[in-house]
Amino acid sequence: MRTDIIFEHENWQKIPYKKFIDYYLIQHGQSISPDISEYKGKLEAEINYGRWITNCPTEGCNGAVVVSLQTPYFMCPYCANFSNNGKWYEVKFPKEKEKIEKLLLKRPAWDGFSAIHRNWKPNETVEDLEKENKDRGIK
Repeated sequence: MRTDIIFEHENWQKIPYKKFIDYYLIQHGQSISPDISEYKGKLEAEINYGRWITNCPTEGCNGAVVVSLQTPYFMCPYCANFSNNGKWYEVKFPKEKEKIEKLLLKRPAWDGFSAIHRNWKPNETVEDLEKENKDRGIK
């Protein structure tokens, strides 16, 4: 798998994001998702193992999805956003997205989709990542 990108849905799957989510909802005994325009609430994207993801906020669910910059919304394919009354969430990417990706892509990875050293959470700053890279001898 590519190691020169931080993965988003479109780098990983060939089918549109909503169609992908609907397929998995059906596989888990749910009905297809409602129209995205009826979204409610916002969640922040994070990078986990080289992938932009959003975690499901429903207590006890623990679902997560590789999210889409082109369709920045989240629907959990496991619980169908139970805690959000089945409505989509809007997904917010950080303003510093490009800087964050550039710093993380300096970290080694043999498989870009499971890049164990490429992680970022919304409470971390670009300066935090720069320091981590420096501490690891990464320029």
